[in-house]
Amino acid sequence: MPTNDSYILAERPQERMAIAMRNFYELWQESGRGGLPSVAVCEEYINHFFQKEISSVIYGTIRKIRDMRDTATDKLEHDAALQMMISSAVIESKLALRHL
Repeated sequence: MPTNDSYILAERPQERMAIAMRNFYELWQESGRGGLPSVAVCEEYINHFFQKEISSVIYGTIRKIRDMRDTATDKLEHDAALQMMISSAVIESKLALRHL
């Protein structure tokens, strides 16, 4: 099964983070430093990737909340308009009977 090596084309957060870490490790090895980088160095490199993933989740959550709010508002507006139409129809029928 072919693997995706492109951060830009990655579909899942876990895949993007794994690609970022792999790219970092390859850069580390190419720099000739050898061994494993320290946790602090890894943390510094990965910080903005991680923040982007967190921001994406927050943005998606906000969109879902707004969609829920809009749906609820639309239902309230529909229910109010329906009640106004029913009340207007009843008023008209009462006025019509009164003038007979």
